[in-house]
Amino acid sequence: MTTESNPSTGIDWSLTTWEGSRRAQLRRWAEMPLENIVAALEEMEGLNSLLNAPTQALDSPNHGSESLMTSEHVPLQTYQDSLPSYTDEYLRSLNAVDLIELMTRDEDRVPRNVIDACAARADEFLPIFEQMLEDPRFWSEEEIPLGAWWLKLHAILIQGLMPTLRAGEILARTMRRLAETDDENFAGWCAGYWPALFINKPASTSNYLRTIAEDATLGWYARRNAFEVILALAHRESPAALETALDSVAEHAGAPSATAQYANWQAELAGELLNFPRERHRALLETLERGQHGFIRAYSRSEITAAFERGTDLPSRMGFADPWEFYAPPQIEARQVRWASEALSEHEPFELPEDVGFHHDFIERPFVKNIPKTGRNDPCHCGSGKKYKKCHLAIDNP
Repeated sequence: MTTESNPSTGIDWSLTTWEGSRRAQLRRWAEMPLENIVAALEEMEGLNSLLNAPTQALDSPNHGSESLMTSEHVPLQTYQDSLPSYTDEYLRSLNAVDLIELMTRDEDRVPRNVIDACAARADEFLPIFEQMLEDPRFWSEEEIPLGAWWLKLHAILIQGLMPTLRAGEILARTMRRLAETDDENFAGWCAGYWPALFINKPASTSNYLRTIAEDATLGWYARRNAFEVILALAHRESPAALETALDSVAEHAGAPSATAQYANWQAELAGELLNFPRERHRALLETLERGQHGFIRAYSRSEITAAFERGTDLPSRMGFADPWEFYAPPQIEARQVRWASEALSEHEPFELPEDVGFHHDFIERPFVKNIPKTGRNDPCHCGSGKKYKKCHLAIDNP
């Protein structure tokens, strides 16, 4: 295999090809014998109690690759030896390229202190993230390697911790790149979190976001995300800035629509105004509510009434305050169990021995939905990160 290195960073980008998020995770598990997958699930069941147990990480760079892992391991021979863990001292000894390679290797199991270590070194990492943004291999429709796919998400979450204008600019350009590539799978992992990622940025970051929000060539989903961030920044800045931003939303939501799909997008956008009810926008909200097409609707007449009866502002960003929960050990563990469970479900049905434990009963019993009622704007119960109305609402209510 030929390798390519960029002289400005020394990164061998050929090592960061990916096979595509969940599909690659599932493919990895699907190649394993079914008995091994069942054994892995049994072992993962006991992992949660060990995640918070004290561990002593090896922090000497002289220990080779073994020094990157904790000295205490959970025996998961069918998948991994342990979740990665690194001391802050060891992370400080690594350069930016080393940290990029570490995140690429650890995929979706990167611990939070790695992300914090990168965010503290903005001058080193922003040029690398900008290079990733311009590298077509990271955004190609072709399947590229899993480590790099997760590296894109790590880059976004790291930039979200950087309170600089340049970080905000690169983050906005990433938002545009996602809209242009129409990568719904990746966009789903960022859904609802954009305001939290931008909320620590200077107010002038809105200038970059406005170019996305007002670009009619982009998809409605990206444009609405940009407007949502603009409102969050304006809400933080001043009452006057908020009123100006709300009127801008109303102006674009009320523009003439050429298609039913565009009319639905306008109603989705106007739904942001329900979080900031103003009498001057009420007639527009009612008009757009009547003009919605199809089963899934952005909001109803009763929701308009409730918003104005409430009378107080309710920024939607408050519902997704911490995107970095992604790095919490229980979340990391839950993803590994999810990949294993989904891989298991792709196998042909088989006869289970009678002594199989309770945690495998789901294989032989029909699925029974047992979830609390989810609000339209709540996170979807499937764990995708998207709002319920943009994910499973239509599936749950055929």
